[in-house]
Amino acid sequence: QARRDLVSRYKEYLGILSGIYEDYCFQQHFLPYLHSKIKTGELHSFKIKSIVTKKTFNNYRTDWIYGIISRQKDISLAEHTLTKAVGITENFLQQIASRVYYDYPDLMNSNHNTVDTQQQEKLLNIILQSADKKEILSKIAEEKIRGIFYGDPTDFFTKDKAKLGFKNYFKDHYDLAIKEYKTIIAYRNIIMHNNGRVDNKFIREINGTTYKKGQKIRISPQYIFDSLFLLNGLSLITLNSVLNNRYKLPLITLKYTKRIQIFENEYLNK
Repeated sequence: QARRDLVSRYKEYLGILSGIYEDYCFQQHFLPYLHSKIKTGELHSFKIKSIVTKKTFNNYRTDWIYGIISRQKDISLAEHTLTKAVGITENFLQQIASRVYYDYPDLMNSNHNTVDTQQQEKLLNIILQSADKKEILSKIAEEKIRGIFYGDPTDFFTKDKAKLGFKNYFKDHYDLAIKEYKTIIAYRNIIMHNNGRVDNKFIREINGTTYKKGQKIRISPQYIFDSLFLLNGLSLITLNSVLNNRYKLPLITLKYTKRIQIFENEYLNK
């Protein structure tokens, strides 16, 4: 049951991730076509309402439309694709942790001997507001999973922060993949929190970066492809590791094993 559930969640995740990349490629391909058709007059302007004055522009200026196309092709589309891909990947990893905690609730025990007052109050509220033990465990798992992705994003893999049974597996086998994952997350963070401009935190976290503070990051089509390939690969390796180590189960088909081999050809420590 656990394997069927987790593999089903992976298939759903991969479908969404593939759709995100298809949308990116589609728009990258057709945006220049739109530009040329507008320029020749084959495509007409559109209606838009100002979010400031609420004034309606029945025929948006052509030069402004060219600006929209340029912005989407060179900046907005890539940023949207990367942030969305990271978001659904983190969600999938959280789903794996949630399923493991459902089957092995003892893994939610804290390693700390003391619990602060705020944590005690939160736990008490969860208990009082829950209908039964199942709901209590579900809410505690939700709280624990939320905290897993705070701090260094690579800790999920290298320190087995969620107690999924990785031990030193990622640290011993996928140094490059983890390094690149950290960079992808750093890109996502400055897109979300600093309008895509490099800050001190980015420079401090990404060793060897050539970006200077205040510079706008540039995301190429190749970087989008490489990033989504990496995110999917780490997700599949995570799924396989959890099935093997926590459930003592193999992946269902040879197809997934071959996909792991493709990823390992690129990222497995030599």
